[in-house]
Amino acid sequence: MTFGKRFAPPAAAKRNAHVSGNLAEQHGDEFQIYTGLPWSGADYAPCNYAVGHLRDYLWSALSPRNQKPHPETLFSAIGCIAGFANQKHVFMKLRDAGYMIAPPAITPINARNGITLHTGTALAAGLISDKQNKHEGLEFWPIVLNAALDLGVDEDSQPSLDSMKKHINEQQEAQKIKLRVGMYDQPKVEPHVLLKAVWPLAEKIFSGHISPDSDYGRVKLPFMCAVCGYVLQQYMEMVDDFSIGVGLVIAMESALYTTQLPSSILK
Repeated sequence: MTFGKRFAPPAAAKRNAHVSGNLAEQHGDEFQIYTGLPWSGADYAPCNYAVGHLRDYLWSALSPRNQKPHPETLFSAIGCIAGFANQKHVFMKLRDAGYMIAPPAITPINARNGITLHTGTALAAGLISDKQNKHEGLEFWPIVLNAALDLGVDEDSQPSLDSMKKHINEQQEAQKIKLRVGMYDQPKVEPHVLLKAVWPLAEKIFSGHISPDSDYGRVKLPFMCAVCGYVLQQYMEMVDDFSIGVGLVIAMESALYTTQLPSSILK
C-alpha cells in the first residue's frame, strides 16, 4: 500500500463512459435535478462530494506510483470503511434510544487473534436493512448488490448474507482473518490492519475538510454507508479484469468484520 502523494485515478472502464465526482450529474437531467439518491436538502452537496472525493483519494492512496490499486485490497478498504461507519451509526442510535453499549444489546467477545470484538444482531442492521431508517436506500449491501446486477452479475450466483455472516462469525476463532474467497483473491492485509490505514482519510473526507481551505459540509452518520456503497459501485465500473462476484464477498465480509471492531483498533 502507498499512502502520501495523490495521483489521479484512471479513466473509467468502457462499460461506464461517464463517471463524475458529483452524483447529481449521473442521476439527474441536464439541469442536475435530484432523481433518486437517498439524500437531499442540506445533505445533498456533502454526500455527493464525499462520494467523488472518497473514490478518488482512496484509489490514489492504495495505488503504487503510476499503477492501479490491487482490486481485492481496494474493495476490502471501502467495505472496511462502511462497516466501521455503520458501527458508529448503530451505537449512536442505541444511545439515543437509551441503551448502553453493553449486554444484552452489544456483547464483547475475545477473539483468538487478541482483538475484543463487539457482537450483537443490531450491528449488521445498517449494512443489510434497517426498517428504523427514516430514509430509504441507505444500506450498503442493497446498493452494491444492485450495482453488480446492473453490470450483469448472475443473481443466482450471489453469496447469501447468511453464509457471509456465518463465515465472519467463524473468524472469531482464527489467528489470521481470511475472507471467504480463494487464497489468491485475499486483500493484501487483514481488514483490521487495512481499516487502521484508511479510516483517517475517510474521516477527513466525511468531515468535508479535505484541505485547509475546503468546507464541503459534514456527512451525517446515517449516510456514510450509502456513500461507501456508491463509491464501490463506481469502483466496479473502473476496475478491469476482476470478478465483481469476488469483489462483493470481499467488500461485504470486510464490512461485517469491521463493524465489530473496537475504536481502540485505530490507536
